[in-house]
Amino acid sequence: MSISSRIRSTFDARLRPALGVGMAVVLIAALSPLAINSAEANKHRRLTPPYLVGDTGPGGGIVFIVPTSRLGVGGDSYFEVAPMGWNGGRVDPALPWATAYAGCGNSLASCLINSIYTGDDVANAVSRNASRAIGMGLTNTNTIVGKHGGLNAGNILLYAAGLARKHTVTTGSGTYDDWFLPSKNELNELCKYARGQATGNLDNTCSSDGRLKRGFAADAYWSSSEFDQYFARAQNFRTGILLDSGSKGTGLSVRPIRSFIIISP
Repeated sequence: MSISSRIRSTFDARLRPALGVGMAVVLIAALSPLAINSAEANKHRRLTPPYLVGDTGPGGGIVFIVPTSRLGVGGDSYFEVAPMGWNGGRVDPALPWATAYAGCGNSLASCLINSIYTGDDVANAVSRNASRAIGMGLTNTNTIVGKHGGLNAGNILLYAAGLARKHTVTTGSGTYDDWFLPSKNELNELCKYARGQATGNLDNTCSSDGRLKRGFAADAYWSSSEFDQYFARAQNFRTGILLDSGSKGTGLSVRPIRSFIIISP
């Protein structure tokens, strides 16, 4: 393997405003793979050939979104989904969206009946609308996890976002601990992939067309997008129907995803 093929780069999205979209802070690891261990790891850039939908991604998942301007925010990113058996079983686990942990809302009460946001009604509506977009899954997930006590809290594996965020994979190119629960629009693209439908066009909603791929449940999956203080958004992978009224205490299927960006040689 040549030195250039072993180069790995890390991009800090916080520097985009100062440096411009086309620039990045690059850490060169010419002689050994770079382990990806930070909360910003979904911004990891790899020197590698382009991926196609269905390819195995750098984190060992299956690529289901490739860059396209039609996706808007996050449109320069690839997304991969954890493969069947990611959690050690044949069936995706079903967990509630939130628990009774007293960390949500202005009163820091139960997350089952309080919003993960602490603004007024107008501000919360803006946050919830933004949370649906491609590229918002990690932010949403980190917000939910933070309201439940953080990554090291004892309840981390008891709710959907916590289980997704705790997922870690080690491959030949590094350790990837930047998995998350998909946003509403990311979940819709995942549903389309799972049913054999074309991904990459947000004008198209997942439907019952096609055949559900092996490993996906013919049932509802959680997104990380909150609908209101009592409900969160989900999607039925059997019918393709988007659900805005999933009670946060209901156990629905969970499948983590992650995103990454390529630097072309």
